[in-house]
Amino acid sequence: MKKAMYLALEGGVCSGKSTLSYLLSRQKHIGRVPEYFELITEQQQDELLALDQQSQLQFLLQLERERCSTHFMGIRPRVADRSILTMIATQYALYHTGNDHALNELFIIQQDAHLIPNIIVFLDIPHEERIARWCVRDPHAKRHFFTDESFNHWFKIFFEVLSGVVPVYFTTTYQTDSGRICQKIAEQRPHSTTLTFNEIVQRTCIDIYP
Repeated sequence: MKKAMYLALEGGVCSGKSTLSYLLSRQKHIGRVPEYFELITEQQQDELLALDQQSQLQFLLQLERERCSTHFMGIRPRVADRSILTMIATQYALYHTGNDHALNELFIIQQDAHLIPNIIVFLDIPHEERIARWCVRDPHAKRHFFTDESFNHWFKIFFEVLSGVVPVYFTTTYQTDSGRICQKIAEQRPHSTTLTFNEIVQRTCIDIYP
């Protein structure tokens, strides 16, 4: 059976992933896969943020299962606003910024087999611009770990390491040409990697495994 092309948009908070995903999905032949928080209500989002880190992760993993079962049917190319690799990159960055519990969460993610993107577009923006966009989106919003400069530094490094295993295209939001990305989707052929999900995680996170 022919598999659909799966492109994931990755990057830190406020980097323009949702905007670009909607732009790309205007192409008739491309389907859009919503970001995790789009699948739940605002009340559920508040409740999620109040949970401990492990409970948040379990909740997000359930959303990932639902996304895969609902939005990846058929053979149309799919553009996803984030992927399971966001969760891996988050634990990777948390570990490198002093959160020793991140390794436990990493093991939890590995308990399932997950759908891996064929190609990733990583939207990279300067830290100052990220904070400015964060404040514009909600002037009263509190800073979280995902707005921290050091966290976003290690979050990007994960995808730089990953680029040796899965094709990753780095670009800046304000220079992004959606036409070029559509061309990459057309050129890229869906493939089944010879590596399992766990092998991909181990290769990209080799520096934090005991």
